[in-house]
Amino acid sequence: MPVLAVDDTRAHGPSARNWLDAEVDTQAIASANDDGVLAFTEQLSLGAPAPGDRDLYDILEQFQPYQLRIRSTTFHAPEGWEQGPLTVGVQRYFRIDHVSFLPLAYAHFGVETVVSTPWLSGRHVTPPTAVHIVDAVDTELAQNGWSLRPVSGYVRADFLACRSFFGEAGVAPELFIPTSGANEYDARIHAAIGWSFGCESRVVRSPPKFSLEYRVRLRMYAGDSGVAYHDSLGFGLQFDGGGLVVQVLASTDVSDHWLSYGMLGLRLQFGWAKGMLR
Repeated sequence: MPVLAVDDTRAHGPSARNWLDAEVDTQAIASANDDGVLAFTEQLSLGAPAPGDRDLYDILEQFQPYQLRIRSTTFHAPEGWEQGPLTVGVQRYFRIDHVSFLPLAYAHFGVETVVSTPWLSGRHVTPPTAVHIVDAVDTELAQNGWSLRPVSGYVRADFLACRSFFGEAGVAPELFIPTSGANEYDARIHAAIGWSFGCESRVVRSPPKFSLEYRVRLRMYAGDSGVAYHDSLGFGLQFDGGGLVVQVLASTDVSDHWLSYGMLGLRLQFGWAKGMLR
């Protein structure tokens, strides 16, 4: 299993080779003002399987570079329960052949189209303050409205031999249409790296893996509002067990509220039906 990034947008999909993944993240979003929030993020990812039957494989082969993911988040604040937006993303992977020589290394770039709805609890729900700050890089969580990212692009390289390692970078232009106020034009940028602490062996079959991710949302234009910069630094510690991945997560923003607001979470991901992109 490759190292997962803190923000799981399925960029590792081709190297994971699971065509069905279900994921639940339980997060405690804490603040210096004691107005913390519990968050539960659910994500389902679907891709085309690689069946052993030759005729069926020929039919499904054209769909194998594609993957669908669906995500939503439930929040519990002092005021009660709220349901966040529904996010739907469709990815197309492109293998970089002269770099990839499975199973030792794999490199690809991907293009994704993403749409996030307004908060399902209501178009006039105001996100809790802690969510607004900690999740400021995710426009659809920090505010209420439609988020449209028509062409998100990234490149990722994985080394999957004894010691796993990955590096990834991506950018996504965004149009955000709030339920009230002027439309917002943003750029979302991220960079991530990750590695395993040890080499897989008979003694340590699956050593822990560490990931580090820095994300930025740059607001370039929003009516009379000026340019704004939001960021997030996240850490992940991953443990693999067959089809189950357990990941301890932590993040905080760097530019405005360093360590005054932060997130500590636990991710459980279940994967089934391995198949290989070709």
